[in-house]
Amino acid sequence: MVGETESRAAAEWLRASLLGEAVEPPDPNDRVPRLIFLSLSNGRGPAEVVLAGGRGLAEAASNALRLAEARKAAREPLRLGISFVDRIGPALEAERRGFVDMARGFDGIAFERSSSLAFLPGEVLAWTLVNSDRELRASNIEKYLRVLDSPRQAVAEGIWQEGSAVLRTFRVKGFFADEEGVVRLERGHRRLHRTTKQEIWMAALATGDYLRRSVAASGRFVYSYLPKTDREKDEYNILRHAGAVYSMLELYESTEDDGLLAAAELALGFLSDQIEACHPRSEPEAEVAACVGEKGFVKLGGNALAILAMAKHAQVTGSRSNLDLMQRLARWMTGVQAPNGEFTIHKLHLASGEADDFVSQYYPGEALFALVRLNQLDGDPRWLNAAEAGARFLIEVRDAKLTDAELSHDHWLLYALDALYRSRSKKTFLDHAMRLARVIQEAQNLAPKFPDWKGSYYRPPRSTPTATRSEGLCAAYELSLSAGRQDLAPAILEAVHSGIDFQLQMQFRPESVLHLRAPGRALGGFHRSLTDFEIRIDYVQHSLSSLLCLSRQLRS
Repeated sequence: MVGETESRAAAEWLRASLLGEAVEPPDPNDRVPRLIFLSLSNGRGPAEVVLAGGRGLAEAASNALRLAEARKAAREPLRLGISFVDRIGPALEAERRGFVDMARGFDGIAFERSSSLAFLPGEVLAWTLVNSDRELRASNIEKYLRVLDSPRQAVAEGIWQEGSAVLRTFRVKGFFADEEGVVRLERGHRRLHRTTKQEIWMAALATGDYLRRSVAASGRFVYSYLPKTDREKDEYNILRHAGAVYSMLELYESTEDDGLLAAAELALGFLSDQIEACHPRSEPEAEVAACVGEKGFVKLGGNALAILAMAKHAQVTGSRSNLDLMQRLARWMTGVQAPNGEFTIHKLHLASGEADDFVSQYYPGEALFALVRLNQLDGDPRWLNAAEAGARFLIEVRDAKLTDAELSHDHWLLYALDALYRSRSKKTFLDHAMRLARVIQEAQNLAPKFPDWKGSYYRPPRSTPTATRSEGLCAAYELSLSAGRQDLAPAILEAVHSGIDFQLQMQFRPESVLHLRAPGRALGGFHRSLTDFEIRIDYVQHSLSSLLCLSRQLRS
């Protein structure tokens, strides 16, 4: 094994040497055989990976430096992954698509020494050399080496002549070096740590840049991007489109970046094009309303998120051009609301006017939040009355008899209760919000199986369930302060910060895109989980909104 202090010192020496700076070299008295992988990136394609060895870190690092210097012109500015082999597992025999006992994200794989075939944990993940079922994918190894135009391709094809091959797993201590310094990596991302105010703000800017780049001239987003194959999924969801626009406008509120606003307005235009005249039900005499249509249906959440996006645009630009449209969208929402406040229709077939049985736990909270935001624009009390009635139904009927374990972690309801309480300070709204916040806090992973799960939810965790809870808790934090519950505020804020510490491990940054086909496309986006690299706009939206809320609290 290689020590933490010694490996960092060697990484610092490699970085400084490549930049022409003077720094103390690794300990010359270390004579233990060492192996070092360097991932040399130009930011345009997958990194070139080289392997060097030597007796002791000083000799291995010097050998690695010579390899890096020979390729320096091809990879400036400095983007360097540095991986010290820390542990090597026993020999295993594997078929072309056989089971490999390994931990994806932590383990690399190496074949017999004479083959020169060894792949870092990041390469294994980025190219699915071992899939989620821990099956070896020999065809992906060959494809990867073809993309790299590597002479090892012929070797890879030849090692299966006997039907199976001997391999070992190995673990590394990983670092990333650039002009700014050296950072410790875990699973290819920055090691979990308490993020600073500056780190959170820079992450938010990178997230906004990803969304800006994802808007086409038509106003449609790249909805789902798969970095492993550099392709887009052929699917779409207009609700998530509206949510992504909302988060972009939240960021614009702080940056006043004209490019970001232009992209958000393109996307807002696309959203507006999906809106059509409709009735709350199949009653032709009903007042004409507006519906966000997709695949022949309107959804309560679609209308709500469209209002939220348009209301945010009105707030940050001063434009009231969409006010009538927002009011007609709200008219449909209140038209499907019963006298007791319940939204009785969540999904409606537009042509027939028939209600679908589908029910979403999140649509009512989205609707309440949208109605309060619309009231803040036009002052019409009917929207606020509808929001209050809806909140009372959720609290006093839907959630009243549920145990804490059964209670939905409804982040949109927390947003809505925070906004509603500022206009109508009812104790029932505050109490329910604080109950929700407590239940979410109690579900957070604080002593998990793997250190980089800390701050998350579920096992294994994903980025978006954590991000939505961070959003909801941040709204609850703001409510606790405005309602005079400062006794609850510190614990809520700590849960938000821990959640975002976890989330940022899933943001693609220069160190985590080293081995991807098209590194620049993924930068700033948030992937689904620690081992699933899909980027979808709602993953990005929710992380951006939570980052902005925490950034706002830390600045204040």
